[in-house]
Amino acid sequence: MAAGDYKSGGTEKYAGEKSKSAMIEGVYMVMAKPDQAQVSDNKHPFSITEMAIMGKEGKGAVFSFDQPLKGVYDLSDDMAYISTANFKSSQVRMGSPEKLSLSTSGAMAIVKLEKIKPLYKGDDYSLMEFSEVYVTKPDGQVQELYLDKPVTIVYSHDRDLAVIDAYPTFTQSLMGASAGAEGMSFSSDSMSMKELMDKEESAQEKKVPYEKPEKVKEPAREISQSK
Repeated sequence: MAAGDYKSGGTEKYAGEKSKSAMIEGVYMVMAKPDQAQVSDNKHPFSITEMAIMGKEGKGAVFSFDQPLKGVYDLSDDMAYISTANFKSSQVRMGSPEKLSLSTSGAMAIVKLEKIKPLYKGDDYSLMEFSEVYVTKPDGQVQELYLDKPVTIVYSHDRDLAVIDAYPTFTQSLMGASAGAEGMSFSSDSMSMKELMDKEESAQEKKVPYEKPEKVKEPAREISQSK
């Protein structure tokens, strides 16, 4: 979604105003409460029920899924795996932040990725990174994470699979920012994008230093999802 109009083999000549990705203010994900029976000490499953892309020109789009996108965050190797197979059947609403809203029914948090930078786009996979994250919890608390080192996302077009390759301090900060959210509920079943963006203005800021991850010994099994 944030791939922009760059071509395979590099992004240098597509930098600046010509890059569509440079016009993206942020990508929002509504994170649903996980099935507690499936949560282990190291592997945390999650669902994404809606997503939104907001542009820097004051317009955006909300994507609603008939079936949530399924994912799992493996705390032991600081990696997340997300199936995007159901994204192709999403319903799209477009408009201004005042007219767009996200459904918060059953949600445990809203996570926003910001400062997204495309690195590579090929026929088989794309590579991008982000360096800022907002986490909004049901009680209204918002934390903003500034990353010393960007986190990389590898997207496989053939497999409809996104892999987030993070590091220990990012994992710890993300878990800390969302701590306690599983037992909370949003006060209403929807929140306008304008209200959500206003809350971000008073976010608690935290700088996340880089910590080199250890070598992966037992990688998590990929998430499969029927199309």
